[in-house]
Amino acid sequence: MNLQDIVREQTRPILDLMKGTENQVEEHLRNQGAAEARERKLKHEAGEIQSAISEQERTLRDLQLKAHEIQRQIAELQARLRERQRENERAEADHSRSREEQAQRLRDAAHARKEAEDWGRKVAEGRDRISQYRRRLQQERRASLQKYLDGLWTELIGLQQEVAGGNEARAAFEMLNRARHDNPHVAELWETRQEWLRIAQSAGPLPVRETARCEVQRIEGDLEKQFPGALKAASTRTPDELLELYFFAWTADGGYSLPLCIPNLVKESLDAGKSDPPETLAARLVWSFARAFEPPQTKAWRPRFEVQAEHLVMILDSVFEGGKDPPTITFPVGTSGRVTFMLSELPAEIRGAMNNENTDL
Repeated sequence: MNLQDIVREQTRPILDLMKGTENQVEEHLRNQGAAEARERKLKHEAGEIQSAISEQERTLRDLQLKAHEIQRQIAELQARLRERQRENERAEADHSRSREEQAQRLRDAAHARKEAEDWGRKVAEGRDRISQYRRRLQQERRASLQKYLDGLWTELIGLQQEVAGGNEARAAFEMLNRARHDNPHVAELWETRQEWLRIAQSAGPLPVRETARCEVQRIEGDLEKQFPGALKAASTRTPDELLELYFFAWTADGGYSLPLCIPNLVKESLDAGKSDPPETLAARLVWSFARAFEPPQTKAWRPRFEVQAEHLVMILDSVFEGGKDPPTITFPVGTSGRVTFMLSELPAEIRGAMNNENTDL
């Protein structure tokens, strides 16, 4: 699995969560805006009603004055008094209704204010979740590089073991070939095996083919005891060359930072003087990279090595001259294996995650 696939696999759940939350935030903002618009409208309507209430209060005072005047002239103005009283009753009813309508508008405005505050809290919560998802996304992108390096180291270890096992098997196969010419018993076993193989692979009766397979297994067991791994070498091939992308990053001073796939535990074992296969593989890998970047003899040069995120990193302050492309690094594994590394700059999203490692972006 290449780095791009790993990045997509590691980040897809976070990107989906971010997209869903961003949609929620947009919906919350629309609801918040609608609630605030209702609040402004209701307050405006309440203000307009206040003008009507003031006018009605002035009318009410005038009518009350006239009622008092009519009472002083009750004899002549009895009919007009009753009319004014009815008008007064209507005005009071209108005033009461206006008061109630104003109170209702203010209650609705308070409810709209609370609703807008609720939507605002949801918007803030959504934005906080998005910030957390962004931090997790950056962490996963950084982890993708470490996972890629761990996978590459495992692949190199596997290739080393495969090459070592293949060398032993090929040596056993060469011994078997010599014995077929020098030892009559071995030659007879080999010829008998070939004959039984022909019968087992033929279109003959099933019992005959089963007997032939049993004989082949018996003879191969005898040969395996005398020449362990020889028959396996006869049916396998030398491991193919491994071609891998190797990613680097620019440093602040224009050099290169090459995160090697060597785990820190192997580096510590190598420093302690151990020379087991993993330590030997690590030493050859460091040597291959250092030699690939070796400058002209007229120029002093020395790489620096640091441990970052549990992996060894080679840092070169100044690498290429004249705008040359990064070199291709050929790394031998055993006597027959080979790995070719094609240097490539880290993908943009990984560079961003590494640059923002100590921030919330």
